[in-house]
Amino acid sequence: MKTWDQFAEDNALLMKRLADNQVPLNAIWLQARCRCEYCGIDLLKNAQMYRGAESDHILPPKRYPNLIMSLSNYAMACASCHELKTSYCFDPGEGDPQLKDTEHLPDELRQMLITQVNECLIEHRRKQDAALMLMKQILTTHGLRPLHLVDE
Repeated sequence: MKTWDQFAEDNALLMKRLADNQVPLNAIWLQARCRCEYCGIDLLKNAQMYRGAESDHILPPKRYPNLIMSLSNYAMACASCHELKTSYCFDPGEGDPQLKDTEHLPDELRQMLITQVNECLIEHRRKQDAALMLMKQILTTHGLRPLHLVDE
C-alpha cells in the first residue's frame, strides 16, 4: 500500500504537468467527476489509475489557441485514452470556423466533441483487439502459447 508521501509525490507530478497553464487542476478533476471523460473509468479506482490520469485538451491548443485557458476545453483522461487520442484521433473540431472565434465551448458542443473522440477511441481499440487476436492465432499455429495460457 502506498504511503501518504508517495501519494503526495504522485499529486505533485500531476500538478507539475499542468504548471504551464493557469487552469486549476482541481477544477478539471471536479468537472470530470474524477472519471475519464472518454471511457468513464474511475480515475481514483487505484493508485495506478490516479498516476496515469492526464488533463487533456479536447481541441488541440495549437489549432485553437483561443481555447487554451478555457476549462471547457479540458477533459480528464485515463492514460490509455490519452495515449490513443494523442496518437490516433482526429481533431474533432476540424472544419468548424466558429471554434476559432470562441473562448468557451458550450456544454452541448463540448459533450458532442467528447462523444466523437470516444467513438474514435472505440474504433482504435477494436483494431488493437483484432491485432492481438491475430497474434494469438499465429502463436497457436506455431505451437506457442502466450504465457498467461501456459498453466491453463
